[in-house]
Amino acid sequence: MAKDFEKTLDYHLLDELEILAKPHYQRRGKPKLGDEVSYYTYHIQGNLVENETVINIHRNQAGRFILATNLLDEEKWTNDMILHEYKEQQTTKRGFRFIKDPLFFASRVFLKNTKRIMALAMIMTLALMVS
Repeated sequence: MAKDFEKTLDYHLLDELEILAKPHYQRRGKPKLGDEVSYYTYHIQGNLVENETVINIHRNQAGRFILATNLLDEEKWTNDMILHEYKEQQTTKRGFRFIKDPLFFASRVFLKNTKRIMALAMIMTLALMVS
């Protein structure tokens, strides 16, 4: 049964499997000295270990990026710096997604003056660009 469960795991293996017998008695609580065991239940105990070969294969597949830029100075802009700058854009893009959200339409904002609504949108856009 443990081997069937191990087949369902994608990134882990079972290690040091043991079968433990747990005795059960007629009465509840701590058994008395002369009490006899009425039946046993058996439990499987083991350790869950990462399957390093599968994890490394998936890391290598997910770790590829195509870096295209018009910044040609390789001493100033290394590949790691360009990748870092690209990944930093994701936080700003999530913020702009908020502005495009239908719940954030001008009719939902409780500002009566059109100029104030435009000013609020501009301030939020500037705040996103700064972050």
